[in-house]
Amino acid sequence: MTLLDEDSRLLGRLMNEPIQPIAQAGISPSFEAIELFSLHLPHCSLSQLLDIFASISSVSEDYFSCSHARIREMAILIEHIPLSLRDRYTFCLCPINNNGTSFLSTAYILIVKKYSEGNAITIQFIKHLVMGEMRLADNLERLRILGDVYDILYAYLWLSYRFEDYFPNRDLVRELQVECGDLINKSIQLMILKESSKKSANTLIRKSPYIEKGKEKRNNIILKKDGKMGGKQQQFAAKDFENNFRFVVEKLKK
Repeated sequence: MTLLDEDSRLLGRLMNEPIQPIAQAGISPSFEAIELFSLHLPHCSLSQLLDIFASISSVSEDYFSCSHARIREMAILIEHIPLSLRDRYTFCLCPINNNGTSFLSTAYILIVKKYSEGNAITIQFIKHLVMGEMRLADNLERLRILGDVYDILYAYLWLSYRFEDYFPNRDLVRELQVECGDLINKSIQLMILKESSKKSANTLIRKSPYIEKGKEKRNNIILKKDGKMGGKQQQFAAKDFENNFRFVVEKLKK
């Protein structure tokens, strides 16, 4: 089951296709390999070690070297923070998309810096970081920031399984992440509503042409909080929602 019917049909078609044999598998250096490599280049940063390792390493034809661009970006982001090589490598593996926004970069740096100082990253600290951005978004830029907040909370959860003593409030942060996800959903609905109509937040009026018994007919679709629609009107409204939802998603990708 997918959010949009069109995606459900696509998923069903892909699942019915025969599974193609895997020609190659991706491979990345383990921490142990990077650590051994660093013994010969003790003055190199992690980003430099990754670059040098990638330039001189080779793999058999059954494998290909995975890109280390994201890990390298994270390594550069926290390069100035004093950490052991193992801890630095772990923080760089954190599945967070460093998209260059100031909020995301700053928040992650503050988290890593607090860890490097030997302090626990508590729920109070996390709330101090994110609560100023935890509100409904009415434009794409605000929605992106909400997405960054969600990513920071996800990063906390991921790190809490690697550094349990320093990330002790996993359950409380998970609750905060659920709240953030709810804000994102409501924000998308609000933006779809605004895109569909500029008249009212409670009423959506759309004119949709459709063919009925061979005759072209134009009908006004009115959506109210407690209103109901006929079958064809529901189809047009659902399709309209899909189109607007895709519009918002495509805007976020840019």
